[in-house]
Amino acid sequence: MIMKTLKPANKLSPKKGRLLISAPFLQDPFFKRSVIILTESSIKMGAMGFILNRPLDFKLSDLMDEFPNSDNRIYLGGPVEKDSLFYMHTIDNMCESDVEITKGMYWGTDFSALKLLIETENVDIKKIRFFLGYAGWDIDQLEKEMKEESWFVSKAKKEHLLDENYKEMWKSTVIEMGKEFTQMANFPEDPSLN
Repeated sequence: MIMKTLKPANKLSPKKGRLLISAPFLQDPFFKRSVIILTESSIKMGAMGFILNRPLDFKLSDLMDEFPNSDNRIYLGGPVEKDSLFYMHTIDNMCESDVEITKGMYWGTDFSALKLLIETENVDIKKIRFFLGYAGWDIDQLEKEMKEESWFVSKAKKEHLLDENYKEMWKSTVIEMGKEFTQMANFPEDPSLN
C-alpha cells in the first residue's frame, strides 16, 4: 500500500504585502506557529517583516512616556533589533512618510507625527499595532527556507494586522489558504504526538 504524503501546493511567492505562515513542525522558538507580514522582500536586499501573533506582556505606555494613555499591546516583531519599536496601521493618509505594504495596510515611520495625532485625538489608536524588533532574512536566506518547506505564503488582509485572537491566528490563516490545508491546521505542535 502506498501512503500519500500531505504536501499542499504553495503557489504564491514571498513578497511585500504577503503573509509568511510557518510550516506546522517548524521548531525555531521565534517562528514556531508564527504568522508574519512581509514589509520588504527582494532578491537583491533580502526580506523583512513583523510577527503578528506574538504579544508581549506590556503596553505602549509602559515603554514610552510620550504615549501615557495608550493601552496598545506591544508585539514581538522578530529577533532582529529587539530594542527598536516599529508600528503598522490601517489608517489611510495618516502620515506622508508611511509606506503602503498592501491595500489598506501601512508601515509607519514618523513617531513624532504619530504622537501629535494621538495627543490631538485625530487618529484611532486601535488601528495601530506596535512591534519590538523585526524578522529579517539575508539575500537568498528566505528563498532557501522556502525550498526547505519551512514557510507557506498567503495573501494578507488588513484584518490580519489588527486580529487580537493571536492564539488562533496561525490555525485560522492556514485554514484560509484552502481546503487542502485544513488537515494541516490541526497537526499537533509536537510531531511525535501525531
